[in-house]
Amino acid sequence: LRESGVNFSVLGREACPAGGVATAFDRAPLPGRDPAAEDCKLLALMERFTPGAGIVDSRDTRLIRTDPSEFDVLFFNFPGDGERTWEEAYEPEWNRTPEELRASFVHAYVHPFIAETEDGGYELILQYWFFYPTNDSGMDHEGDWEHINVVVSPRSMVEGGLDRGTVTSILEGRISTDGAIADPLVIKRVDYYFHEFVWPVDFSSPNVYLPRDEWQADIDSRPRDRFRQDDTWKKIRYMAYADDAETVVNTHPLGYIGADNKGLNQALEPPGGSNQEPHGTYPFPGRYNNIGPGGTTDQVARYVDIREHLRAVEAGVAPHGPTFRNREVIGLADENRLRIVPDWERVEDLARSDVSARRNWAWLLLPLRWGYPATRSPFAGALKHYNTGNVAPQGPSFNAGWNVTGSSSGFHLYEPHSLPSVFPLAIQDNFRNDLGFLNLTVPLLLNLPPLDFAVRLLAYPFRAVLGRQDPVYYPSDGLPYRFVGLSGGAFAAPADDGFEALILNEEQRDLFIGSLLTHLIVNGATDQTTVEGVESFQDDFVGPFGQVAFYIGNRFVSENTVRHFRSAFGASLAFSDIPDYTYQAELNYWEYSGSLRYNLRTERFQPFVKGGYGWSWYRLENASSDGVPFDPVNSSWFDPSWWPTVWHYGLGIEWVPWRRAGVDGSGLEIAMRVEYARFQQTLRIDFSDVPLDELEILFPTLGDVPSNTRVHRNDFLLGLSITF
Repeated sequence: LRESGVNFSVLGREACPAGGVATAFDRAPLPGRDPAAEDCKLLALMERFTPGAGIVDSRDTRLIRTDPSEFDVLFFNFPGDGERTWEEAYEPEWNRTPEELRASFVHAYVHPFIAETEDGGYELILQYWFFYPTNDSGMDHEGDWEHINVVVSPRSMVEGGLDRGTVTSILEGRISTDGAIADPLVIKRVDYYFHEFVWPVDFSSPNVYLPRDEWQADIDSRPRDRFRQDDTWKKIRYMAYADDAETVVNTHPLGYIGADNKGLNQALEPPGGSNQEPHGTYPFPGRYNNIGPGGTTDQVARYVDIREHLRAVEAGVAPHGPTFRNREVIGLADENRLRIVPDWERVEDLARSDVSARRNWAWLLLPLRWGYPATRSPFAGALKHYNTGNVAPQGPSFNAGWNVTGSSSGFHLYEPHSLPSVFPLAIQDNFRNDLGFLNLTVPLLLNLPPLDFAVRLLAYPFRAVLGRQDPVYYPSDGLPYRFVGLSGGAFAAPADDGFEALILNEEQRDLFIGSLLTHLIVNGATDQTTVEGVESFQDDFVGPFGQVAFYIGNRFVSENTVRHFRSAFGASLAFSDIPDYTYQAELNYWEYSGSLRYNLRTERFQPFVKGGYGWSWYRLENASSDGVPFDPVNSSWFDPSWWPTVWHYGLGIEWVPWRRAGVDGSGLEIAMRVEYARFQQTLRIDFSDVPLDELEILFPTLGDVPSNTRVHRNDFLLGLSITF
C-alpha cells in the first residue's frame, strides 16, 4: 500500500515551476507546506486523471506491473473514521463558530444544463448539488453528494418542450419568475434523488397551473396506475402555490433531508438513536420502502407547511438558520448560499493554465472520492466487489446524475404507490430509530397477533384524530398484492370426550353429585345396586369462524381468528335394579387464535404452513339431570389467564381464482382455502377445595380425578377470503 497526498490548504499561492510536474511525487510524496511543490503534484494528477487527459481507468495500463490488480484511488482525507469520531471532529468546530457566522455553513452548488426532449424540444434544468462531510444512515460512508433537478419553463409551455429561442430568452434574462409579467417562469418538474432512486414530481402532468376546476376535470379523466395517486397529485398542487387562493405561484421547491433509517440493521445498533442522517432529498413526509441495499427503509416524520413557511418568509419572521432543529427550513434562495458550477469542459483549460483556477476547480476535474474510500457499515462486505452503501462517492461531474434528468444508469425510477400507514409491509414497520437492539422487544412483538390488530386497526381512529398519518411509499416493482384480508367460513372437528370433565365445574359440581345421590335414594338403590353401563354422547364441534389477516409481503401472514361452536353432550348411567340416570348440558365455546402463516408459493395455488397460540372462553349451559334443570342452569365462564392457553399448528392450501386486475394497487381479490390444524389446550378445573369423601363417590382413586385435563382438536376448515 503506497500513500501520497496533496495539501489543498496551501494551493493557489504559487504556480509549479517549469519541469516540476514529472518528478513532483518523487520529490515530496506526502502533503507538504510548499505551495509550488503541492501545485506540481496537483498538475501531475490532472495530467493523468482528468477527463480531458483521456484516461478513464485509474489502473495505468501504460506501465508494466508485477501485480496487475494494483490501482490508485484519489480521495479527500477528512477527519474521523466512523459515526462516533465524525461527531467528535465536526461538533466542536460548529460550537466554536460564532452564531452569526453559522449561516455561511450551508451552500448549494447549482449546475444549469439543457436536455433534449423526446418531441425534439428542450428542457432547462437547474441541478442543485448538496455536499455533506459524512453520511450516517443504514449505509455509513464519508462524504456525500446529493442533488435534485428543478426543471423550469414559461407557464404557458410547461406541457411541452421549449424551443431554441425560448431557452435563449431565459438565459439572457428576458423571461423571469416575476409574477407580474404575462408568462413567468415556473417549476415544470422536480427530480428528487435519494440513495439509488429518483422520483420525478411532475407539476405539468396534470398541469397544476390550470384553474382548479380544469385541473380537477383533468385528473378525473386520467387512468390510475398508482394506488392513491390522487393524494400525490393534490400534494404537488399544494406545493405549487404560495397562497391558499392559488394566485401566487411558488418557485421554491421544498425537500426533506435527514430521514430516520428503519432498516433491519437497527437491531444491530445500541439504543440512543443512530443512522438518522441519510441525505437523500425527499418530496413529502412518509415512510419510503426499499430504497437501498438490504431493503433500506427511511422515515421522514416531520411535516412543513410550505405555504405557512412562505408567509413567514414574506413577513420577515422565518429564521435564516441554520440551527439544524427538526422542522427547520433552511432557505437556499440566497446568492450568498449558491455557487454556480459549470461543465468541467468549460474550466479544464483554464485550470491547467491558471494556478488560482486550478485550486478552485480541481475538485470538479479529478475523480476524487470525497472521504476515505470505504467505511465500516451495516452490510459492508456482504458481497465482494459490490457497493453496499459504504463507499465514499466521487464528485458531481463523475456522478451518474450529472447532466441527466430523471432516471439513469445509476438511479432507478421511483414512482411509488401511496399506501395508508395502517398496512403492514415489513417486519420493521414498528421499529423506532432510538431503540436500537431493543427493537427486538416490544416493537417486534407488535407484529404478532393480536397486538398487530390492536395497533393497526383498533388504534387507527385515535391515531387519525391525534396526529397526521403519513403514507407509506412503496415502489411498483415488488409491491405486495395483498395487504389486509377478511375471511369467513366454517370449521368442523371430531368431539374430544375430555370436555366431559367440565361437568365437575365449581358451581355445578355439588348439583351434579347431589342429583345423582337423590336419584339413587328416590329410586331405592341398595348395596346390591350396580352400574351396568355408561353411555356418553357428544356432538362434533362445528361452527363459524371470522378472521382478519395482515399480509406482510407475499409470504408471511398474521392471522387473527375467532371461532365459536356449541356442542351438546351428556351421559346415561344404566343401573342393575333402578331406572337409568341421565345428565346433559351444552358446551358454549369461544376461541381467539393468533397465527403466523408462511406461504410456500405465491402464485394462484398457495400451500402454506402455520402455527400459533390463543385463548378460549367456555361454559356449560342448560345443564340438567333426569330432565330437571340445574340451578344455576349455566356455569360461569372459564376465563383464560394472560398466558396463551391454546396452541396449534397446521397446514393448508389457498386458491386465488380472482386476482386483482390492473397495477394501481387497489381493488379486491377473492380466495378460497382449506386447512387442517391440530389444537391443544388444558381445561382449567380445580378440585383442590373438594372434600375427599365427595370425590370418592365418583372416582375410585385420586389418579382418576380429571384435574387439568388436556384436550385436543383436529380442525378442518373451509373459508372464503376477500383481500385488498
